[in-house]
Amino acid sequence: MDVFKVIWTDQAKKELKNVYNYYKEKSVQGAKSVISDLLQGPKTIYF
Repeated sequence: MDVFKVIWTDQAKKELKNVYNYYKEKSVQGAKSVISDLLQGPKTIYF
């Protein structure tokens, strides 16, 4: 199986921060959970 590396651009990092800040207003734990799920997502992609 080939191994690929996901490279997060500066724009993507900025958008992740925006997503975190949006959800943080409702729930800090929820915001952490959403970001964790987004960061783990690419690791589950199989080709």
